[in-house]
Amino acid sequence: MKRRILCVVLCGLMLITLGGCGTNNTSGKTDVIEKEEQSEAAVSDEEDTEESEETAAEEIADLSLDTTIDETVLLDDGTVKITAKSLEFKYNSPVLNMEFENNGDKALSFISGSLGYSCNSVNDYMVSVMYANVDVAPGKTADESIKIDADELKLYGITNIREIGIGFDIQDDDYNEYLKTGPLTITTSDSDKSGEKQSSFIDTVNGGALKKAYGYSIDRVTEDDFLDDDNIKVKAEAVMTNKDNEKTVMFEAENVTDKQLYFSTSDIEINGVVMSSGTWKTDAINPGKRAVITIDISKVVEYAGGTLEDYGISDISTLGFNAKIRDFNMNDLNEKEVELTLSDSETSFSGQGEEVYNDNDLRISSQKVTKDEYDNIHILLQAENNSSDEADFDVKYGSLSINDKMIDCIADSLSLKPGKKGIIDIKISSYDLDDAQIEETSDIKNAECTVQIKDDNYKDIDEPVINLSF
Repeated sequence: MKRRILCVVLCGLMLITLGGCGTNNTSGKTDVIEKEEQSEAAVSDEEDTEESEETAAEEIADLSLDTTIDETVLLDDGTVKITAKSLEFKYNSPVLNMEFENNGDKALSFISGSLGYSCNSVNDYMVSVMYANVDVAPGKTADESIKIDADELKLYGITNIREIGIGFDIQDDDYNEYLKTGPLTITTSDSDKSGEKQSSFIDTVNGGALKKAYGYSIDRVTEDDFLDDDNIKVKAEAVMTNKDNEKTVMFEAENVTDKQLYFSTSDIEINGVVMSSGTWKTDAINPGKRAVITIDISKVVEYAGGTLEDYGISDISTLGFNAKIRDFNMNDLNEKEVELTLSDSETSFSGQGEEVYNDNDLRISSQKVTKDEYDNIHILLQAENNSSDEADFDVKYGSLSINDKMIDCIADSLSLKPGKKGIIDIKISSYDLDDAQIEETSDIKNAECTVQIKDDNYKDIDEPVINLSF
């Protein structure tokens, strides 16, 4: 599968109404009574109130810059010693100064906040921008300053850093794992403020600060725990659109257990069409903590190789995905198919290309040829599974030819459950296109490839040769 390096969307997060029902209202008020007749004075008063509430919300979100910590030994097992030395602020952002000591006989790397291992948090929220990768030779120490993103903290309504959780994956030079520490806790000088009324992510969004600061519109908010799970509780889901008309879906999930859990999203669908097969993103959630999980629809569409128009989608009405909860050892605890309504539109997938295969209750159509911003060309196929079993579609390695010349390509496998349809993206890099003297999509007159189709037990269903004309 293609390696996905995704950034958590930090501008424009979730909007939740305290009244219990979803709403498109972005004023930050929970009780709005619309009147058919309203005096100009009353309207003016309401506008002034809304403006003052937004200003107050932004003021609440300011981060205190005088928080400190005492030097704290977080781990000392005789071989490895990790010490939190101090907390300071640079350019209005918190910086955690750490010391790493290696008393062993092998060089060690201390990794935190990576795609492979991330369990960092501030107060009640998991944080994404808190990264470290420190190499320490045998018998040596190393200092490292780890920046915590102030904007992310503000979005979560954090004004005082009361507690920092940070974990490290420690490996030797041969990538053998020495230890995964789990979250190590650092308390601060503001820890005694935990009993005070604390602003939250929900409060920040309801205050209107996100819309005012970043121009995001809140399209839809739903207070619905779509998981119905005993381990992780979903607080709400929200849909928002940025100034480029790109949509992001996010939901706040809370780990209500005393163990670290992982929340994975996979098999992303837009309007019922699978755009990405397999795991899209995995988020760690520490015990008692919350994570704001994002699905950037523009990234999903880009990953599939085209644009919404290329797939015949004029409006996004639904987002579907598989939600899976795992424990620390990656054992499955729960799995559920989720479909979220993004708009009241009944628009569905309408892309219909030329049929190039139809057998075994399986169908493949030629969708389109596109070119991305990096000058790679994508041959898009639509696959449809009308059988009663799961089917896996994979372009056979070394089988693609364009204009009767063999050419290398990259194509992820596509797994479709019964009744599903999805996109097969055959990507040809700009380097290979140069060798084949192909510059534009119009230069491609014909293509041929072999598609291997297997069931969910990896048994062969068919292996047709697909001929495409453009």
